[in-house]
Amino acid sequence: MNIFIHSFDTAFPLEYIHENRPYNKGWVTQGIKKSSKKMRHTHSLNKQPNLTEHTKKYITRYKTLYRRVIREAKRRDSDNYILHAKNKSKAIWRVIHKETGKTSSQKQDIIIVKNSVEVMNPNEVAELLNSYFCKISKELLKEEGKKHQPRGTII
Repeated sequence: MNIFIHSFDTAFPLEYIHENRPYNKGWVTQGIKKSSKKMRHTHSLNKQPNLTEHTKKYITRYKTLYRRVIREAKRRDSDNYILHAKNKSKAIWRVIHKETGKTSSQKQDIIIVKNSVEVMNPNEVAELLNSYFCKISKELLKEEGKKHQPRGTII
């Protein structure tokens, strides 16, 4: 049994991963939820044809106040998120992408053609790129060394 466990642990080692803390909507409070319900009610009320001028002004002022409260709550939540983040620049970009509606790009597989064979396996692609850049650096160093060798003495 010990041999099996050892072989299993060797073949499938434990990988420790760091989970990114998701950027959630911590800015939605109970007061904002109540205001949201009231906002929906006033929106349906606003569609009625025979409203007084006073009611229309109230609905308009409530909408602007509601928007300001939400903007401030989001701003405070973003500031708090950035303040407590370990990686501040990453947190800032997460907030920017969240507010602009940009999502992270989908993972695209890299396909390399070597000897008229398409290589799609990420490990093989990484190995090919690694070997290419190791070889090219050695070749460049050889060429650079040839340029600086003394060619002989001139009398």
